[in-house]
Amino acid sequence: MPYGSVLVVDDVEANLYVAKGLLNFYDLKIETVTGGRAALEKIREGKVYDIIFMDHMMPDMNGVEATMAIRELGYAEPIVALTANALIGQAEEFMKNGFDGFLSKPIQTVQLNTTLTKFIRDKQPPEVLAAIKTAAAESATDDDAANANQEKSKDMDDFLNSSEVYQEAYKDFVRSQKNVIKDMSDALDSGDLETAHRLAHTLKGLAAMVGENALVLLARAAEDTLRSGSVPTEMDELAREFESVMGKIETHLAAAPAPRNAAPERNLDKAATKELFDKAAELLAAKRGSVVKLADGLAAVPGTEALIEHIEDLEFETALEKLNELRKTLEV
Repeated sequence: MPYGSVLVVDDVEANLYVAKGLLNFYDLKIETVTGGRAALEKIREGKVYDIIFMDHMMPDMNGVEATMAIRELGYAEPIVALTANALIGQAEEFMKNGFDGFLSKPIQTVQLNTTLTKFIRDKQPPEVLAAIKTAAAESATDDDAANANQEKSKDMDDFLNSSEVYQEAYKDFVRSQKNVIKDMSDALDSGDLETAHRLAHTLKGLAAMVGENALVLLARAAEDTLRSGSVPTEMDELAREFESVMGKIETHLAAAPAPRNAAPERNLDKAATKELFDKAAELLAAKRGSVVKLADGLAAVPGTEALIEHIEDLEFETALEKLNELRKTLEV
């Protein structure tokens, strides 16, 4: 959907990383911000998007407050809630607050595709869709296109389960949750159950991203209790499990491989490098997420740090440009 544009609003960096990675497969124009006020400012500047994906729970200005403020400016384009609390029957409640729909977190590729199709592709004039089909037909047969769509779907699932996503989640967990138990305790001591509820909600989401189910269950129990207006009784147990998880993640990050390109330079095998670059260029041109599997091989080539970063962020066009620059520099 190269004709589409989206804004993703979320205060958790790992969530933005995942959302951007999935949306890149659609060739969309993507912008991200980390809060409701920043999203509101975008609209005040006159920006218009086919969809705004708005996190439901954020500090300072939550998704409902931001959406209502944006609607008060007369903005009528679709706003879709991103929420880890999507329950049957909640759709009507979201609609009352100015949303056009919601996506459950963690994002499911089928639900995402349905939302993008409804709010972007199905609203395009016939001539726009015809032009896209014509361009695709010029470079591939129908069978090729069908195979490409199947491969892209597989690549999206591969991306969601990739080590890069887990690594980003680990880093964000340590960076953003280091003081969460203290912050929750301080909020409870001051009677600020709303802040404690939001912190438990975010902790639950990030614990799910790093696969720590015991912590997910404890954080969810605390969140549910706080939502009902009561103080959770499992804070000590939550704190112990949190410290255990934090220790495991910090150990994992400390044991991570040495930075790429840190090895001493050696004579460049131009034939092998050309073969590797040719394969990477083919995958980047086809916008195939499996190109990330070539990152370790590319790391052995001098000067590829920026290229690898673009590849791991699934910035296909920018990575291809960088790759072509390196071809000239390295003469391969």
